[in-house]
Amino acid sequence: METRRVRFEIIDEMLGTNPGVKEIHEEFIASKAPDAETRQQELEHMPKEEMVSKEMTVFYRNPETNAIEIPNHWFYGFCKSSCGYLRRVEGTESKKLTSYKKVIDGLIKAFPDAKNPRSRFIEVHLPDGGKIGNCQRPLRAQTMQGERVALANSETVPAGSWFELDIVCFDPKLWPAIEEWLDYGLYNGFGQWRSSGKGAFVWCYVDSSLNSSYTEFKELENNESKKAKNHSAGKAKVPGKDKKEVKAMAKRNSKKDLVKQLVAEGFSNKDIAEQLGISPSTVSVYKSA
Repeated sequence: METRRVRFEIIDEMLGTNPGVKEIHEEFIASKAPDAETRQQELEHMPKEEMVSKEMTVFYRNPETNAIEIPNHWFYGFCKSSCGYLRRVEGTESKKLTSYKKVIDGLIKAFPDAKNPRSRFIEVHLPDGGKIGNCQRPLRAQTMQGERVALANSETVPAGSWFELDIVCFDPKLWPAIEEWLDYGLYNGFGQWRSSGKGAFVWCYVDSSLNSSYTEFKELENNESKKAKNHSAGKAKVPGKDKKEVKAMAKRNSKKDLVKQLVAEGFSNKDIAEQLGISPSTVSVYKSA
C-alpha cells in the first residue's frame, strides 16, 4: 500500500452538482449513501438555503467555515469514467485492466487526509480575487410532444482554484493507470458538464521527490519489468538530451507544451513517452490537442 498526495488545479470553471434544495438532496441523493453516517455527513455539508438559489446546483460547504468542498466520491467517478474511455485505446494502461470498476472500488482510495480515512470532503481553494459564479446553459430533449428546452443553472468555482487529496493505492502496479487517468483530466475533469471541458484540470504530486509526468520523470515502479525492458531495448531516453535538461524543460512547460516541443524537435512518441513517464497514447493526444 502506498499513499501519494496530489494537487489539482482547475483550468476551466468547475460546476456544482447538488440540488440547492436540501429536501430534494436528502430524498434523491443522500438516501443512496452506503450508511447512515455518510448520509448524515452529506446533509451536514449542504449549504444553508438562504445562501444559495434553489434553482441551481451547488457545492457542498464546510459547516464551520463555509468553504467550498467536493466529496471524495467525485474522484472515484472520475477514475471510472476516464478508464472507461481510455480502455478503448490500444496501448493504454486502462486497456490492461479487467473489471476496472471493482479494481477502483477495492484498491484505490482518496481522502482529504489519509490519516483520517473517515473524512470525505475536500476543501477547494479559490485563487486570489476569485469568486463563486454561476453557469447557465440550455438542456434539450426530444419528447413525444417535440423538442423541449430547459435552462440549467449551476454554481461555479473559477479557473485557478485548487485542492489536494491523498490517493491510497493498495497495488503499486496501478500507479501508471492512475497517472494516465489524471492526465486525461486535461480534457474531461470534475463536476457537471465536464464533457464540454468544464472542470478540466492539471495535476502534480505535492512531494517533489516523486517523479510525476507533470513535473519530472516517472520511474518505472516494477523493477523487474524495467530491467527486462532495458535489457531488450536499452535504456529509454530522449536522444540528444540528458535527464537534467528534460527535467528543466518539464518544470518550465505544461505536459502538452513539452510534448509538442519534443515532437517538433523530431523525437518519437516512444522516446517521449518513456522519458516523461506517460503512455504513447497520451503523447498522441497531446500532439493533436
